[in-house]
Amino acid sequence: ACADEILFDAKVYPFKRCKQLSPDELRRIHHSARQAVVDATLVVRDRMNGQLGHKLRDFLAGH
Repeated sequence: ACADEILFDAKVYPFKRCKQLSPDELRRIHHSARQAVVDATLVVRDRMNGQLGHKLRDFLAGH
């Protein structure tokens, strides 16, 4: 789910071969991956209230 969300945000076709990615596409993927981690960390921290063991996925982008 996370990889799909990152590629969707980066506007990169998910079945494109790595060797065919342009430098701009790679930059967008890198940026989207870093942002996804930041966003997910903030959501999970706020909603978990220190309780581990739950899987929160309803904040992920549906596409």
